[in-house]
Amino acid sequence: MKRTTILLLWAAILLFTACDQGEMSLPNDYTLPDASEYVLGKTLDEAIAYLQKKGYTCYDRPSDEAVDAFDKNGVEYLCMLKRGGAVPVTIPTSPYEIMESEEIFELWIRNDTVRSAGGVRNFKNIRDAINVYRKWSNHTWRHIVPDALDWSATIAIPHPDANQNERDKNIEWKDYYDGTYIENRDEIEGRDRKAFENALNGLTDVFEMNEKFERQSRPKQLEMQLLNRGRDGRGRIYYDNQNRIIRLEDSDK
Repeated sequence: MKRTTILLLWAAILLFTACDQGEMSLPNDYTLPDASEYVLGKTLDEAIAYLQKKGYTCYDRPSDEAVDAFDKNGVEYLCMLKRGGAVPVTIPTSPYEIMESEEIFELWIRNDTVRSAGGVRNFKNIRDAINVYRKWSNHTWRHIVPDALDWSATIAIPHPDANQNERDKNIEWKDYYDGTYIENRDEIEGRDRKAFENALNGLTDVFEMNEKFERQSRPKQLEMQLLNRGRDGRGRIYYDNQNRIIRLEDSDK
């Protein structure tokens, strides 16, 4: 009896994992969001060493000569790593497909210090994209920026009767904001994080979705975006994390 119970438990776990996996070669985990937080402020070599331990492969790194030139002029430069299998990607302006890595990690460097980190995750279908976005969003809210001063989100849902060619014309836009963890601050019904999470939990299709997290003390600016590529029914998530607030830096110039 005990053995049967254990076998049933393992079967349930495997079934849940299989459902969560979808058409992805990578697990539905928090590797990219957590890595984006960890590498901020690290040197390029420290960041790459950490990311390689997490399964990423460096494939686009500037030469030492180029880095010296960038540093001399105080310019940010990009280093890219990849993880996972290949995913077909349709270019919006072309009928042709290219193969792209399932996950691409981007490091923006200045003076040998990671200033911005994040990347892109590509999906074969929009349901997998929504499942990963949901987990990344909740994890970001609770563990990466749990003390956001400002938070906002937008969900754009295609009208159920619209065909693929009309998706960009029949969109219902819903905005959410002010879902902050500030003591004694009342949440605004229908316009808070709880309402957003309820909507997120019920999503099966989406045209576009994005969130912005901002904290001025210990500066933090983090943005997430999910895009549905329309006619091919695939999705792409963008994730950008930095310990600065760009608009405040720009206003000081």
